[in-house]
Amino acid sequence: MAVGIHAHAEDLGTYRIQGAAGTRTPDRDGSEVLRERMVEKYRTGEAQAALRNLQRRNVDAIVNPQPLPIRTGMSQRTEFYSMDFVMPVDAPGIKKGEKVNVLKQLGRLSDTAEGLLFIDGRDEDQLKYALGMNEKKLIKIILTGGSPIKIGERFKSWNNGNGIPFFFDQKGIILSSFAHWYGIRIESVPAYLSNGAPDCPGQFPNLITDLCYDCVFPIKIAGAKLSGGQGSDYDTGASTMPVCVCLNYAGAGFPLSFWEPEYMMDTTVTAGCMPLLGGIKIPIPWNQNQNGASHVVNGQVKGTSKRAFLQVNEYLSPVMTLLGLVVNSPCLDNRDFDIPYASWADPSWSDDTLAMVLTPYAYPFVGSASIAAEAADSIAATIGFPIKEFFWTAGSWGPIYPITGNLVVANTFEQMSRLSTIRVLAKLHAAGLKFSTAGDEALKSCGALGVPEFVMDKRQYRYNRLYPFPDNACTPVSRPLMAVERMTGRPQDAAMGYYVFRRKDCCQTFSEN
Repeated sequence: MAVGIHAHAEDLGTYRIQGAAGTRTPDRDGSEVLRERMVEKYRTGEAQAALRNLQRRNVDAIVNPQPLPIRTGMSQRTEFYSMDFVMPVDAPGIKKGEKVNVLKQLGRLSDTAEGLLFIDGRDEDQLKYALGMNEKKLIKIILTGGSPIKIGERFKSWNNGNGIPFFFDQKGIILSSFAHWYGIRIESVPAYLSNGAPDCPGQFPNLITDLCYDCVFPIKIAGAKLSGGQGSDYDTGASTMPVCVCLNYAGAGFPLSFWEPEYMMDTTVTAGCMPLLGGIKIPIPWNQNQNGASHVVNGQVKGTSKRAFLQVNEYLSPVMTLLGLVVNSPCLDNRDFDIPYASWADPSWSDDTLAMVLTPYAYPFVGSASIAAEAADSIAATIGFPIKEFFWTAGSWGPIYPITGNLVVANTFEQMSRLSTIRVLAKLHAAGLKFSTAGDEALKSCGALGVPEFVMDKRQYRYNRLYPFPDNACTPVSRPLMAVERMTGRPQDAAMGYYVFRRKDCCQTFSEN
């Protein structure tokens, strides 16, 4: 018998059931249908217009970021915090639920500054206060409102022409991390917590040829796999019953799982460079210490190792809904283009100690603990997917923590690029800004965004390289990259770009339409 899937029948074809369970054969290959849809979007000019709009809006979002919802005022107050946090997992020498003081372990709040000063850059009095403090001590100025680009431009002649770096707390990452892990809730600012540029290579991805449509698959309905595509999968523990019920409202449907191309991410050695937005560059009006590098130094692996500092940009880009490839599904991310994260504006990206303060559960796993788990995680990813419990390592790519752009690993530039991007995803999970979309709880949430997950399950992500050479593959985190990076790296390539696919378990609710 034939069964129609609401809102997907005309998009992905009609599927025929061969028995109660098992593979369902489409009249047409699903990935080919998606590719043809994209060809049509390019033919009509809709795709190009969307990409130009993305470039224009994201540049504006960086130059004029949305202010955080926090009060401003100049009243003086002093508060003391112990910087204790509760360990969420078992760790070497520390049991789950044990209270730990992070400053006793790390010694200081920041590697490169005496403290963090949060201000609203739209308030001239607060700017004067910050500049006066900056003359007296080494601080990191973090904006909760105002444009770091425009403010930095005003003061680029300071410090002998090196300027003053103004960071921005993007989406409240730092404030959210302090609130979640330490109970430190900064309710108004200012607030002080203490204890020539390289080129910008890049291009817009061609979404007809560069995007891996096979990577959307396998698509499963109630656990039964639909044919089409070559993607692999793992057991998320989600229900395979024929009917699912939503917990957040009175709704019911059928379990649906697939991999959604949801984020683009790129890496670069140039602060302000955005390779996947056509290689445009936002001028950073202070010194070039925020620019990255990649070079060989003496090391323990065959006499040399790679040392690098890379910048990362993340772009929210749920292409299947933004370009109308699939419609009317609550399981697909329907948010607009956005830049949730740009590392040059993050004061912790160049500061290992501050980064560990923002992810306090991870410091016991830095060093030997990470190295010991890398081989096992890499082997597991080679034959399937990485090990969930080894959250602190990315297998052959290297250690995830500390979450900074500082890399000292014996890897290729692409391996270091992928490691930098998975670090950013782990950072956003730890700040409560990324959720888990795989598993039974995510399915029952009946939404595209999933449920909170502060310690990231790296299995839910896999990568499709877009730049400089598309690989048309979907590579899980931790998997060795010899096959996909062979004959693709050039000495002049100082940037990489990827589409990140995220595993989705969702209850596709029934509709009366």
